[in-house]
Amino acid sequence: MTHRFGAFLRGSWLLPVVLAGLTAALSPTSAAAGHLDREERIATAVQLALPLAAEVCAIRQDRGKDFLAAFAVETAAVQGLKYGLGSAPINQRPNGGSHGFPSGHSALAMLGATDLARRCVPDRPVLGALAYGTALAVAASRLHTRDHDGPQVLTGLAIG
Repeated sequence: MTHRFGAFLRGSWLLPVVLAGLTAALSPTSAAAGHLDREERIATAVQLALPLAAEVCAIRQDRGKDFLAAFAVETAAVQGLKYGLGSAPINQRPNGGSHGFPSGHSALAMLGATDLARRCVPDRPVLGALAYGTALAVAASRLHTRDHDGPQVLTGLAIG
């Protein structure tokens, strides 16, 4: 049993996601930083860890360039909308900031989760659900921190 668990961890995309989340959660925070900054760091780490894990899997499956192309298209779409919409009301963040449409964190997390679930673990629905659940948790955190509103997050998820 121990050998199987070790092999799972060595070959799994789950380990970088868990490590990124733990690293962000356990990193020291100043008293002024508060809870939301910690949540922001966790969301940022996980939104990067999901596509990184997907790229590792894609490389192992000889489709690394394809995933990088999808990443480039997703990034271009998100950034194009954010900067193309300028000061349009839909682009305003609930916290008063700008360039909020769509949520880039949500898009990137969902891009990684979708690739992991569909291409890396299609025969392991629990792991696929975990990937999607993790991306949805990132999206929910963007609402909770008031960095984005519902339409911004949903659009980010759809792009991803």
